[in-house]
Amino acid sequence: VAAKVCHPTRGCPDHAIVAALDFAVEQGANIINLSLGMQYANGYYYLLSRVLENIIRWMNILVVVPSGNFGNKPFAMGGLADTANAITVGASSTKNHMEWFSARGPDILNGLKPDISAPGSYMMLANAGSGKGGARSRGTSYSSPLVAGAAALLS
Repeated sequence: VAAKVCHPTRGCPDHAIVAALDFAVEQGANIINLSLGMQYANGYYYLLSRVLENIIRWMNILVVVPSGNFGNKPFAMGGLADTANAITVGASSTKNHMEWFSARGPDILNGLKPDISAPGSYMMLANAGSGKGGARSRGTSYSSPLVAGAAALLS
């Protein structure tokens, strides 16, 4: 199940994210990955983190979120990376080291984050609309789908 909620110029409005989560739950998803490219937000007080916590707790759905690309700044995690019981994913390099840009936590409650890391550098992706083959990019939003996919294979 895929749902696009972010707009190139208007960002990722909360109502669109909640609608996509509702759609995923209605479709019977048991794993949800949220790679949204959101800016830093204090997740402990962030409404969407509360929504995700309820989905995890009451629907028994695994939620995977990227840690964010804020580097080694204490308490600077991605918008949803502080969500309790969600798997927060950092980015590792081709040499299996934490990438310089990958947020390292701790989260707002001083908890250890990220929970796991996955490749997030030199990722080859389709260069949509360009008519050319591909482009390279990096970020924790490329790492979290790999972890969600691995979890799906194991479930």
